[in-house]
Amino acid sequence: MNARTRRGVAFVSGIAAIALLVGLTPPASVREPWQAFVLDLTRTAAPLLFSALSITVAFRAGLFCIGAEGQLWVGALGATAVATHSVPGVLPLALVLGSCAGALLSSIAGELRERRAVPELLSTLLLNFIVAQWVASMVERGPLRESSGQLTQSDPIVDAARLDGVLGVVALSFLLALVAAWGVEFLLTKTAFGLRVRAAGASEPAARLAGFPIARDRRLVFLIAGALAGLGGAIELLARTQRLLPEPFDGEGYLGIAVALVARLRPWRVVVAAIGFALIETAVKVAQTDPDLALPDGFERVVEAALVIGFLVFDAPRIRTWFARVRARPQAERSA
Repeated sequence: MNARTRRGVAFVSGIAAIALLVGLTPPASVREPWQAFVLDLTRTAAPLLFSALSITVAFRAGLFCIGAEGQLWVGALGATAVATHSVPGVLPLALVLGSCAGALLSSIAGELRERRAVPELLSTLLLNFIVAQWVASMVERGPLRESSGQLTQSDPIVDAARLDGVLGVVALSFLLALVAAWGVEFLLTKTAFGLRVRAAGASEPAARLAGFPIARDRRLVFLIAGALAGLGGAIELLARTQRLLPEPFDGEGYLGIAVALVARLRPWRVVVAAIGFALIETAVKVAQTDPDLALPDGFERVVEAALVIGFLVFDAPRIRTWFARVRARPQAERSA
């Protein structure tokens, strides 16, 4: 084991130990406004970071997947199915079930891509709409509706499944997202699988000539990307909302695409970009409490959209090159 790997293992072990200790204690009391701001900032950044990491893994493989929104939703749905019941090991079980649900949803698009040549852009987008209706029906009329039947939401999760601990004023969910970012960085840059994925994303014909198992690797990429987003959905539900609503997320999966592109698909840059977008959302929400400003609802999305448009303007050549490579992929596959 080299020095870099040892440092990575030590980092993950330290974060895991901190998460365990913090998860066993109630959230710290927040007395100062800046503490509340930082806590809200890290809680807002966590789902953005998970969705952006999911997008990063897929895009680095040359797959234009935009299904993180639906995978977040189905991850929250899977976690809810377990977390509302007092069963042994409910917390890890909810996390595993949420990530598996996201991976399963993503694998549907992967199989459609490999078996029937259905573009992943289309399949992941349509699966988002299907999942949205499914989650709403499960909460409004299905078995996950709360016991009294008066509200369109699920029962609250049990205390043993809560992940609302904090370290100082930093949310535990954000610390777990940092661990996921390190894992994605290690996977893409320090493993043979990551090398093959990046090679296929950069030039699929060259990867085929090198004898890389592209179809198998793409299936694994779909699973990993879906598991990341599904885990993010499960963590967000267990750490913040703590009950499933008909619309558990408000576009974080789609916003993750912008976060990943602004970060140029580099995991540690994704961390910085996610914090930046979360800072915008948190600051606008604080500003909306001032009646003199009279900012409309959703103004944070306007600011974020302006930021992304500015990025696209300045980085247009790189974006055009990437899309040209994606468009050329089906022709290369037919000639192979």
